[in-house]
Amino acid sequence: MGILFMPSKELPKKLPKFDFIGLLLMWAALASLLLSFSFGQRLGWVSDIIIIGFISGIVSSVAFVLRQIYGPHPLVNMKLFLVPRFSAAAVISFFAGCAFLSSTFMIPLFVQEIQHYTPLRAGLLMIPGGLSLLILFPLSGRLTDMFPTSYLIYFGLFAFGMAFVFMSQADVNTPFWTFVSFTILIRIGTAFIRPVMNTEALRALPQDLVNQGSGVVNFIRMLGAAIGTNVLVVFLELRIPFHLDAFTATQVAASRASGELLDQIMRLLSEAGVAEAIRNPGALHYLGDVILAQASTRGFQDAFLALGIFAFCGFIPAIYLSQAQRKKSPQAATSPAE
Repeated sequence: MGILFMPSKELPKKLPKFDFIGLLLMWAALASLLLSFSFGQRLGWVSDIIIIGFISGIVSSVAFVLRQIYGPHPLVNMKLFLVPRFSAAAVISFFAGCAFLSSTFMIPLFVQEIQHYTPLRAGLLMIPGGLSLLILFPLSGRLTDMFPTSYLIYFGLFAFGMAFVFMSQADVNTPFWTFVSFTILIRIGTAFIRPVMNTEALRALPQDLVNQGSGVVNFIRMLGAAIGTNVLVVFLELRIPFHLDAFTATQVAASRASGELLDQIMRLLSEAGVAEAIRNPGALHYLGDVILAQASTRGFQDAFLALGIFAFCGFIPAIYLSQAQRKKSPQAATSPAE
């Protein structure tokens, strides 16, 4: 399909040199940082290997940026970020990439871990949201020609933020179709941000930098997706033990609710013919499972709320982009008269 329908151009006789050193530095930076985030909770944040990983990632990142600024054939043209509208659009793309991929990861994980969905049912949950993009992408493209792009960006960020705020109230009793509505709301945010951001970022650049700008925006969006998902998983791993410790601290002898639950469980075990010697350990084990389930639910709710706050933070570069557009508009309006 691409060969048949996509436009093509003749390849230059001499291809530009490729920055293999820059590619190696970028790979080292991303691998070190993402792996350190992934294993920090398990190995300990102050363990030698994690500290070395973070130091290596930071040093490689700085070296990569310096290489792109002063190198003869950079992978990423850092001069693009001197254009305010492009920089703002790239930052919003970072936020959008984080929100989109994090939700794609977190929602199936939530319904499988908390609501005990099968992988098939969790996959079915995501299908309506994906299908909605068949309608939403053309619609957002048409609206881009009718309304200022800042309005569409605000709406998309608002849809992202509200979807995550709603999901921060989800628990084991949240119905299937309620979650479907959350995924559709997230896809609305995606449809109203991704194509608009690509258009707005490339409009801000001169013609000879459009190809480089397109690649940089896509890279920034995927970078946000990768970093955001890793950081969110770390946050989730920290919040679940926090709530687990808090709930466990409330389980004292004077706790009436816990005492009543244990009595009911032991009564049920007795009616089921369970030996008396293992009734109390069995009831305590069940109570522990209940506490863990509640702590896990609270951890996921905190993670969704953090995503919502992160999405609303996208309004900061969006406002900056809107102001840059207003500064650009008077210049564009006066240039024909001159």
